[in-house]
Amino acid sequence: MDLHAALEMRDVLVQQLATTEPKRPQRLTSLVELLAEEAAEQVAQTSLASRYGGGTNFLSGAAHALATDRRSGATDVLRRAADGLLARRHGGAADIVMARISSRPAPLTIGIAPTSRREDYRIAVRIQDRRVLAGNALQVVRHHAGDEVDVRYIGRINAYRRRPWHQTSMRPLAIGASLAHPSVKVGTLGGFVTNCNGEVQILSANHVVAAENAARPGDSILQPGPKDGGRKSRDIVGQLATVVKLERDALNLVDCALVAPVPGIDYEPASLTGVGTLGAPANDLPSNDESVEKLGRTTGHTYGRITSFELTAVRLHYPSAVFTFDKLFEIEGAGDAGFSRPGDSGALVFRSEDRAARGMVIGGTAIGGANGRGLSYATSIRRVLERLDASLLL
Repeated sequence: MDLHAALEMRDVLVQQLATTEPKRPQRLTSLVELLAEEAAEQVAQTSLASRYGGGTNFLSGAAHALATDRRSGATDVLRRAADGLLARRHGGAADIVMARISSRPAPLTIGIAPTSRREDYRIAVRIQDRRVLAGNALQVVRHHAGDEVDVRYIGRINAYRRRPWHQTSMRPLAIGASLAHPSVKVGTLGGFVTNCNGEVQILSANHVVAAENAARPGDSILQPGPKDGGRKSRDIVGQLATVVKLERDALNLVDCALVAPVPGIDYEPASLTGVGTLGAPANDLPSNDESVEKLGRTTGHTYGRITSFELTAVRLHYPSAVFTFDKLFEIEGAGDAGFSRPGDSGALVFRSEDRAARGMVIGGTAIGGANGRGLSYATSIRRVLERLDASLLL
């Protein structure tokens, strides 16, 4: 049909659908699909599985209850399953699932779709909620438009949020930005140093830019890292230059490596975005409950305090092996927040009082600490610089 006819048909359909009462799905399988879809979306968007650990168990239990309970309505079974989530402190997902079950299905979205023929159009129908398939709205559309319909299921439409600066392409290069070897996917640019030959190089962790000893000198390093959209075709900012090997059968004091920046790339060696200017490395041992901060790829600017230092025989679990470290210090997040999360490895830790460089994050736990948000572990920046025979660029 031509464009004028398509627009008229769209207006007719919108009026017809406005007076069509959607039916609620009655089949158990429809509700199981709905629940599976919603639970999957919640796991993906709120990290339900990692934060609460019960998303998958809830989904399996609810589906089993729907399939076996013959004594009451399916919605009642789902409501009891959601109540179980609430009792186990998963109220956010339960509320959303029950809201989906209790509310009307989202309406069909009607528009115009061009065909492969010149000046020829069809009615575009977009389905955001599978529950409309159990009603008669789609039949109404087909009755009026016949075969001149392009129907697609698109699911829920989510608003895009702007990525924080530390997960985007940063030019000039900046402390705390996303950085990684192509095989590692994600990590943090720790800082900038001058090596023994007077060359400026980028500092990060071995397991971020050297893939736990697996990378080779000259390998490309991306900013942002691959997980944040970094591609070899446009985001190479340097080549792997110097690696301090991680030892499986000996104590490690550092986890670090250097990257030679590509010629002509700009960088801000002492700028702490949104914070101030980085200070020289601290010479003394940490004081009791010393306050520190960091800029990292995942959690950005965070605050914490050093709860212990000179820790021995600390076992860190890497993807390829378990490595044991000596002389680490431990950091607890301030308030209700954690100090670091996966992807923050390589982040430079600095003292809150004067922004003096204190260390570099290499790992952490998901639990522990006074606030239960986990503990972070870092190597001494002075030991890192000594091992690399480099000085911090300020």
